[in-house]
Amino acid sequence: MIVLAGTGAELAEGAADSVARPRGGHPVRGGAVLDAVTEFAETCCLPAIQANALVAVPGVAGAGRTVWGHVAEPADNSRFPAEGEFLAPEEVVITFDHGVPVAIDGETVSVVEALQRLNARGEGQGIGRGEMFVAPGALVLITAHRALENTTHEPELARFKRQVDREWATLVRDGGWFSPLKHALDSFVAEAQETVSGEVRLVLHKGRVTAVPNTSKNTEEKREQ
Repeated sequence: MIVLAGTGAELAEGAADSVARPRGGHPVRGGAVLDAVTEFAETCCLPAIQANALVAVPGVAGAGRTVWGHVAEPADNSRFPAEGEFLAPEEVVITFDHGVPVAIDGETVSVVEALQRLNARGEGQGIGRGEMFVAPGALVLITAHRALENTTHEPELARFKRQVDREWATLVRDGGWFSPLKHALDSFVAEAQETVSGEVRLVLHKGRVTAVPNTSKNTEEKREQ
């Protein structure tokens, strides 16, 4: 699900500040930029990934680009490979620890690094083409996260978590990022992530992200018990 959170003034303003400026109002540079982007990824991106919702804030980081991706332009489709010119299918393995992406293909990454790397790889495969906001990295992470939840959550928890995901996305879309209900839903989501650890293998090809059945750490533990 794609949620354009630009309709929530509080989130758009907060995202712009966290990515581009310190509290003093001047643009940050160097390591401060990395710190700001990392903070944005952890405070805004990670909760959205764990709630299986894509939160895009167009225009908060120069030229319509953010750590999520970028606002779709007509040129995006013109760059998309023609039929028969697609890249070969590409596999990627994402490791999660308590719902947090911690490694890609066995290499340790932060949340922001995971988004940046998967943005590049996903866009190269045409993932996100045609959307108002192109965020291939987030789409890949959310697909992987949802697949892992399907193998680590009990049926009752999985069913209720899907309801919470939809409510979370609707609330954020309507500008309720700082609402008491959003805070309560975040607490539930965080608790539900306690079992969401393991690896997910994905295939990226022709604009699609497909999860390949795999064994997670949590599933292995259940089998051993």
